Amino acid sequence: GVMHRNSFLRSPGLLNADFSVIKRPELFFAGQITGVEGYMESAASGITAGIHCLRYLSGHSELLFPDVTLVGAFQRYISGSESANYQPMGASFGLLPPLDERIKNKQERYERLAGRSLAALKKND
Repeated sequence: GVMHRNSFLRSPGLLNADFSVIKRPELFFAGQITGVEGYMESAASGITAGIHCLRYLSGHSELLFPDVTLVGAFQRYISGSESANYQPMGASFGLLPPLDERIKNKQERYERLAGRSLAALKKND
């Protein structure tokens, strides 16, 4: 295998949840440089940053995804992680708020988390 190191911003304190720079809200970042790790995560951050850039140029407010979705969880992570050692993060159910009940069966727990995410998106539709 090949070991590699990606450069990334210390996004909390630098980027807003819409992937814009706090001190220059007309400037957006996306991809691994923001602290998301992986192809799907980078694509999601790019789509999110693109949506927010268009909203910014059109005079609309930011669009924050529900925190029970992975995109919403990443928006919170890049803008508000309180970790002293901020590191890039890949998609993980651990980024999502816990369910109200403890479910031991992993597949059932993941299905319940996914269902909650879809329900939140439909509610905001």
